[in-house]
Amino acid sequence: MKRTPSLSILVLFAAAVFGPLAILRAAASLTHQYIHQDAERHALRSAELLREHALRVFYLYQLILGQVERRAGSMDWRQIVASHAMHDELRGLTEPVREADSVSFRAPTGRHWSSSRQFPML
Repeated sequence: MKRTPSLSILVLFAAAVFGPLAILRAAASLTHQYIHQDAERHALRSAELLREHALRVFYLYQLILGQVERRAGSMDWRQIVASHAMHDELRGLTEPVREADSVSFRAPTGRHWSSSRQFPML
């Protein structure tokens, strides 16, 4: 003769199995939401930092180009090529700034005329 489990035992068994699974599912869902929100905050903060850095670099380039333009504004190409002082000034503008590797003059034809890296540029 087979004994059939009573309804109360089946309910207790179901509660013992599915209760912890439901709690585990809820905890996993909350953890997933927390990790997702934290990653989103981190990504937004990183993007803002990169934006600020890019703006500072572009501002720095504007300052350097303004200095170069002010210094070379009255010089012609021959004077720029022959000027060791211009080379020194270009090098002085870029040496302390790691974002600015070099500054150089290019003719409309694309030829380099003067550079902060090398003197003379021939």
